[in-house]
Amino acid sequence: MWRWLSVFEAGSARTGSAALVPREAGAGTRNAFLVGTASSSRRGTQRGASHDGVRPDDGELLAEGQVLDHQMGSRAHGREERRQEGNEEAEHRAGEGPGPGRDRQWFKRGRSIGDRQGSRARDGHEPLCQSNEKRYIASVKSSFQPTSAAALVDLLAASGRYHFTTADAVEALGVSPVAARAALRRLTAKGAIASPHRGFHVIVPPEYRRLGCLPAEQFVPQLMAHLGVDYYAGLLTAAQFHGAAHQRPQAFQVMVERNRAAIECGEVRVDFFARKAIARVSVAQVNTPRGVLRLSSPEATALDLVGYERRAGGLDTVANVLAELAERLDPVKLAAAAGAAPTTWAQRLGYLLDLAGATDKTEGLAKWVQARATEDARLISGRRRGRQRSRRWRLVVNAKVEIET
Repeated sequence: MWRWLSVFEAGSARTGSAALVPREAGAGTRNAFLVGTASSSRRGTQRGASHDGVRPDDGELLAEGQVLDHQMGSRAHGREERRQEGNEEAEHRAGEGPGPGRDRQWFKRGRSIGDRQGSRARDGHEPLCQSNEKRYIASVKSSFQPTSAAALVDLLAASGRYHFTTADAVEALGVSPVAARAALRRLTAKGAIASPHRGFHVIVPPEYRRLGCLPAEQFVPQLMAHLGVDYYAGLLTAAQFHGAAHQRPQAFQVMVERNRAAIECGEVRVDFFARKAIARVSVAQVNTPRGVLRLSSPEATALDLVGYERRAGGLDTVANVLAELAERLDPVKLAAAAGAAPTTWAQRLGYLLDLAGATDKTEGLAKWVQARATEDARLISGRRRGRQRSRRWRLVVNAKVEIET
């Protein structure tokens, strides 16, 4: 049976003082103790169970010096355990050691030392003091986790990543969303970051501080992935990437399935245009300093230009861009790309390419138009019909087009 030594049995001269009885010490374990008083024997019997359920012997009363030795030994053991885990983490980071293992999770908020329950150490010892645990976690994290928003920005830029979300900052800094947004606003005011979309931020390196933002091609792919929107860069922007740089577009033009509001980030502007059957449009990919950009193929770019001629600077601008783009066009691919666009676009494109002297590129497209065009289209929609007609393209030429030589 469990027995609590009374004050007098323990030989204590002090009324109501605690009597300590050692339990049996197993191999590889520390001594554990039961503490009770003569006035609370029944209550002590209920609360005095040790962690592993081993009953205490009716042994000797430990001296006060032995108690102190035990406490100091327990603390030293805890320090050694934390030091060992820190060394394991350093070896793992250096690639010389294994991962954290099944029962440990480094760099997690909350209780990250000990077993999965977090209440006892893996070897059956008493749980570490919570304050010591927090100090340990803070000391380990301090070498790897940013302590401020500015440090986070530097860490991301050093790793080659120039975009992040507010949620990323909250998780990395371990602060509330309100505190994270306040810190990011301060960095925005300094010009270190910019926000082309709510909750989405880009890091602005010194060479782009004048723009007040990253160039659009360096953040649009990441932003579209963040929003889950299918896209491709088109119109004059795509033509520029394909070498038809008749004039630099004032805005970065992006085709999406549904209309979206334009983005203004510093001096950078991104315009969005709705494009039906966007999944059928042939696209290409180009590398940028920050990733891969999707843009329309030369053939799809040519069709989009005549379809959105007002968004591309007018018919004369489109005709001059097509004259420069013609050498990049493949006749077979051009006829295939026409299937993802209205027939009237193919009729107008064929006429303008012939006008630019690229008749060798339009043979397949002309056959495609003759097989599918059911009526004459107008070169510019909305204008009254003109007298001149093109039988080859079944087109009413109701505008005069000037191509620079």
